[in-house]
Amino acid sequence: MPTKEKKESIKEIQDWMSKCTVAISTDFTNLSVSEMTGLRESLRKHGINYKVVKNTLGLLAANESGVLGFKEIISGPTGIAYGFDEPINLAKIIFKEANNKGSVLQIKGGVIDGEVYSFQDIEKLSKLPSRDQLVATLLMKLQTPIYGLVNSLDSPISSLARVIQARINQEQK
Repeated sequence: MPTKEKKESIKEIQDWMSKCTVAISTDFTNLSVSEMTGLRESLRKHGINYKVVKNTLGLLAANESGVLGFKEIISGPTGIAYGFDEPINLAKIIFKEANNKGSVLQIKGGVIDGEVYSFQDIEKLSKLPSRDQLVATLLMKLQTPIYGLVNSLDSPISSLARVIQARINQEQK
């Protein structure tokens, strides 16, 4: 029977498990206390939380919340970075932190909207452009033909206007 503190911890884990859009599991065993503090501060600046999860409590919380994907990423010493924003942004930030000089943070896998992703999948996700960049690229590609059409339609009218203006200038002289 879990103690009152453990029940509260399970409730807290269950709460963010059910609400977060992305959670990335890491192995933090080789991080020093100062490195762990620096990691948490860096992630917090980007709106990302980092929580060390005891496996048994994490598994109980996953069972109770119905988010089955978490069971697959909780193994060994586990720290979970989770956020409520775009998954690509979180993946980019975690990989940047993991690849910092001297960092020994190891990424195990992740859960995005209830689906489990491997380390390789999370790495691919981190290399994608952000959602804003993709939307901007799409809009640019959609606008380019429209601008070309507008210029093509405007060209004869502009030419006619210049010819008329030149004729008016000739008559005035």
